[in-house]
Formats: sequence, C-alpha cells, structure tokens
Amino acid sequence: MGPNVGLADLKFRFVGRPEVMDWPVEIVYNGGVPVTVPSILGVDLLKHLGATLQYSDAGDACSWINDSGERVVIPMHCTAPEISGEFSQTVAEGTLLQPSGEAGDKAVTYAYVDIAPENVICNQQFYCTPDIVTVEVGNSITGKDSHDLQPTTCMRNSILTPTLKLINGKHRVMVPVPLRNHTDSDMVLAPGSRIGSVTILSRHQTEICSVSKEEYCLSLVV
Repeated sequence: MGPNVGLADLKFRFVGRPEVMDWPVEIVYNGGVPVTVPSILGVDLLKHLGATLQYSDAGDACSWINDSGERVVIPMHCTAPEISGEFSQTVAEGTLLQPSGEAGDKAVTYAYVDIAPENVICNQQFYCTPDIVTVEVGNSITGKDSHDLQPTTCMRNSILTPTLKLINGKHRVMVPVPLRNHTDSDMVLAPGSRIGSVTILSRHQTEICSVSKEEYCLSLVV
C-alpha cells in the first residue's frame, strides 16, 4: 500500500449505524488516492468488539453486542455494483512515438477508462483491446488533408489492473498501457485520443482465492 506515516485516531460510522466508532489506525501514503488514507480496519478492531464471524452461501457477516445491548451485524463483502459492457480507453497525457525501429518507438503511458471510480473494485481486471488510430505517413503533423493518414494500432490485447489517480481534485480510473509504433512515421497521440476499449474480467462471482474458510479461520470467534 505504501510507507507508514504514523498513527491517528479514526472516528467513523458503519453504514446504517448511528454510533460513532473511535479506533487508532495506521496512516499509509498511497500515491495520492487520496494523499493519505487509513489502513484497512482489521481483526484487532473485531477482537476488541468481541465480534463473531458468520459464513454462509448467502453472504459473510460479523456481529457483536454494542454498549446498548443491541446486536450489530455488518456484512463483509464488496457492495460495488456489477458492471458490464465496453468502455473507452483514452490517452491521459500527450505521447510521441518515433518510427518503428528507432529507440523511441515504444513507451508506457497512462490511459483513462470511462468508468465511474465507485464502480471499480480491487479484484477486477480489465481486458484491453486496441482501437484504430492514424498517423501522418509523411511525418506532417500539421497537415490538414486526410489522404496521407495511415490506419494502425499502438497497443495490443492485454489484461491490465486498474488504479485510481487524483486528477484536478477528481478521482479517475486509469491503467498503465504499453505502446508501440509499427509504422515508419512519427505517431502523435494527443490527450484524449482513443487507443482502445476495455471490458471487465473479474466480477463479484470470480474466484480470487482457493484457500478454504476452514484453512484461514479455524474459529468463528475472533
């Protein structure tokens, strides 16, 4: 996640609960997403609460008795909505690739993916496919005619992991994309140029771990 920058008392509420919790957490620098974030609330909090973990095919949950004698039940699953379909992939920063065979014919750049940040979950993978881009065959970037434009692609089919970056105060979903120029002309990719399309591979029902519940938790009580 990044380097630990210290401890802080975190005040928070669980969704749907009125009581305010107060718990010390580590603050971790996470590259601006946001600049500093508390680490994940772990079993130390659940142990302090005397929580019981309950597993079922319908969903996992933890529960405990609060100071008022009420049983609190918190679901333990991602509530991000399922998303499907195809999403555009556009260059975030202007990129110049030199003609094929020259030292600068390859680069790695970040591309925006047209998905709302709140719809992306940590175990998702993006399947990226190239779209057609065009370059000036005569190396004339300022030419206004369309007859010397050469259709090509600048990326290949790949499976990439999304990340969030803070851009002008707003979170954007991005992926690092390896690019290559296959033509004999300079390839200029202006910001916002569409270079590919994205579909979602990992959904909520995708298995991401083969360890059984019995292996990682021998007791229902933390």
